[in-house]
Amino acid sequence: MDIKRLMTLGKARQYKTDEFVFYEGDVGEEMYILLKGKVGVFTNNINGSKCKIVELESGDFFGEMALIDGSPRSADILALDDISVFVITKANFEQVIVAFPDLALRIMKGMSLRVREQNKIISNMRSPVKQISSLLSKQITTDSNNEDTPQRPSHNAEKPNENVTTLEISLNRDEESHVDETNNKKETKIINYDQIIVPENYNKYIFTGDVECPVCDKKFTTDKIRNTMLKMDKEDRDFRTRYKEFEPYWYKIWVCPHCYYANFDYIYNQVSYLKKKTILSQTKQLKQKYLIDVSKKRTLKDVLRMFFLCQEIHQITPMDRLSYAKAWLFLTWIYEDIGDTDMVEVATEMALNSYIDTHQNDVRGLANGQEIRLALLIGELYIRQNKLDEAVKYLAKAVQMRSEPKRMRELASDRMIELKEKLKAAKKQESTD
Repeated sequence: MDIKRLMTLGKARQYKTDEFVFYEGDVGEEMYILLKGKVGVFTNNINGSKCKIVELESGDFFGEMALIDGSPRSADILALDDISVFVITKANFEQVIVAFPDLALRIMKGMSLRVREQNKIISNMRSPVKQISSLLSKQITTDSNNEDTPQRPSHNAEKPNENVTTLEISLNRDEESHVDETNNKKETKIINYDQIIVPENYNKYIFTGDVECPVCDKKFTTDKIRNTMLKMDKEDRDFRTRYKEFEPYWYKIWVCPHCYYANFDYIYNQVSYLKKKTILSQTKQLKQKYLIDVSKKRTLKDVLRMFFLCQEIHQITPMDRLSYAKAWLFLTWIYEDIGDTDMVEVATEMALNSYIDTHQNDVRGLANGQEIRLALLIGELYIRQNKLDEAVKYLAKAVQMRSEPKRMRELASDRMIELKEKLKAAKKQESTD
């Protein structure tokens, strides 16, 4: 491609390593040709962790669907090193295509591939329902009038769900009482959240960047994660991604110091007009309630306040059920790491109820591969509560999701076999006692 000729038709834009070109769900009217460097294409899992799909190199393009039909961004684009991109807009699109017809052909091929993938999914969904495997036939017996999943009443998408419990939790829990049942002894564990400071070695995994608040339009600086430096260690069964030497929840929430809008970093720009108005009208109350100051060394109490503020934002109409559930899941992990067993139980229950609410009301908005993860996650949260029968119902539902990835269905099947064995062993033990 003749770069000099290309530059006469538009302009280039630069991004530094670990900067996002755009986020999944963003609205945009531009596509990009990568002139220099590499970018990673990421999707966001239901727990907020990122999954890399592919890397693009110099000469590749991305973002074409937003330009052509105004579709929201379908993935995050992260600069893996310093990059330069050529920006194509509706104003110069025709000129670029005329000058570079090979680019038009590549775009058409890319769109054709997308259509084939969508048709494949639709075909799977329309296929006659085949007989469930012998495993399921033996292990799952349901009455024709019963559902695989516990039913909950539907709610208007514009109204918060009355069945989702709202907790007023004190953020001044400096001393927490816990029971240690080892050797049948009870002891009190003191947790001072204000004294738990972000580890020093985390500094190399973050950088300070500018953000323009989508609510009040004012700029502020915040600590951002250097995603390119993170090294995955393992993934837990509840889809928690563990990284070597770093825990993302310390920096996962961004808070505007001006209006107190708070949200996960990867969806920070996704806020409705109605929600903006409500936040601006409640800024004074939010500031009085949460008192967040990250100008000093960040403490765990600061992090908890950010998550609770984020939850309050997500409950504002229109309610963001999935993000509200994610916040509770993150809190489960935080309390787990610190050993606050009382709050682990509370956060797990809230996360479970919120994800079930999402499954009942907002599942249509999930991307391919996310609905089955949601069912698996609900199953794992039920397992945490030792409600194995309820867990099996959701795992069975996951196994039957024919349009979802085969690997995830197999994972659900394996987990269900494991639970069935436990249930059989427990019943056998009961009969012998």
